Amino acid sequence: MRWTALSALLLVCFLPSTAQNDECCIIEEMSDLTVPLDPIYFDSGSRGKGMGGAFIALADDASAAFINPAGLSRLARPSAALVGSFPSDDRKTLGTLSLAFPYKNWTVALFGGRLAAFDSNGPDSDLDLDITNIGVSVAYIVSDKFYLGAGYTSYNMDLRATDNLDADFTLEQVVADSDEAAQFGFMARFSETWSLAGYWRDGGGFRLDARLVAPMPFANQVERTYRLASALGIGVSYRPIWATRFLFQIDQLETSDKLEVATPLLARDLLGFLLNEQQGVWLMDDTTQYRFGFEYTFWGVKWIPALRAGIFLDDASGLYFAPDEAESGDGLPTKQGAATSYSLGAGLVFNESTAVEGAMVYTSDRTSYSLSISKRF
Repeated sequence: MRWTALSALLLVCFLPSTAQNDECCIIEEMSDLTVPLDPIYFDSGSRGKGMGGAFIALADDASAAFINPAGLSRLARPSAALVGSFPSDDRKTLGTLSLAFPYKNWTVALFGGRLAAFDSNGPDSDLDLDITNIGVSVAYIVSDKFYLGAGYTSYNMDLRATDNLDADFTLEQVVADSDEAAQFGFMARFSETWSLAGYWRDGGGFRLDARLVAPMPFANQVERTYRLASALGIGVSYRPIWATRFLFQIDQLETSDKLEVATPLLARDLLGFLLNEQQGVWLMDDTTQYRFGFEYTFWGVKWIPALRAGIFLDDASGLYFAPDEAESGDGLPTKQGAATSYSLGAGLVFNESTAVEGAMVYTSDRTSYSLSISKRF
């Protein structure tokens, strides 16, 4: 029998609300389900991926339209960026396209693409997820050292999931919805050596319809909101010599206030054989992410090559089950330790207007490859 955190959590929503006392009361209203996009695949272009995703303080191509719209002010000519990501597991190929058009102190950009996608078929479950977006961003040069940017994004989420919890219990989940959200950014370039940047990005909310197929008298369908976590970040770029650049970025994904649901005692009476008689609380911590990047550029040649490396640290594991002291929590997701990813990248600039970038991101359970082309016209 296969259990996922979301499957177990949704199951308590179907329990009948005919309890006889407070100890067996059912929580009929559940908070939003909030998840971050996978940072390994959803990030800047290949140049940023090669530096662990530490890109908001640099953001000097059209992909800045979504990552940090203030960076669009660095573009003196119309620009385009095409990015593709190629995972080595069940995740599908991702891609984004950005177009930027500067005019005096303003820059307007259009962007869109596939942010996350997953297709998995197993003996006990099927999952098909697709998240796309399209949007517009605007940047303004306040002074020669300070830029501001803002953007509007329309997200679309398509989710089809089936979990065979037991021979008699099947949980079906469907999302087919869209939502709009905003993002803001700034960039301060103190000199050719130092720059500081930050951003805030809201997450969209999508209607989740879940249906439990079961022989017992359960509520047959519930509706909840499935949200993408909002994000806040700040980054620094330091260039001690012309050829070398160091970058650092810290991001906070806000999720903890979205979910805190107690497992009802009645679940043990009716579904103890499924829940293993576990008692406790479902939690989701805020996620703090740390990114470190390095870039070395070989100037003085006709075609300018660059080498990159990066480290990405994620200190939280998302949704997990916190059992009561007397319970072990066996069989349900528990809190995990920090996860670390490593990246390598390389790039080549032709005629100071066209750049081809590649990157590889490695974690303990999967590897992702990225290729991007950016052009200034």
